[in-house]
Amino acid sequence: QVSEVMSPRPLTIGPDELAAEGLHLFDTRTTTVDGKPRRVGDMPVVDDEGRPIGMLMLKDLLQTGIV
Repeated sequence: QVSEVMSPRPLTIGPDELAAEGLHLFDTRTTTVDGKPRRVGDMPVVDDEGRPIGMLMLKDLLQTGIV
């Protein structure tokens, strides 16, 4: 089920935030999925009204050498 792999309240980041801020969130935050804490590996990028406009993925930061 979707509830087993997705959080109903995901961590988000704004489009003007630096990649370093996203990395900090990946490193320090967890989310709860199906009542269990989970590390965050991707994060929706949302506009000022909370609408999704993209995704920030930890693997992309690693592959591009940002981290």
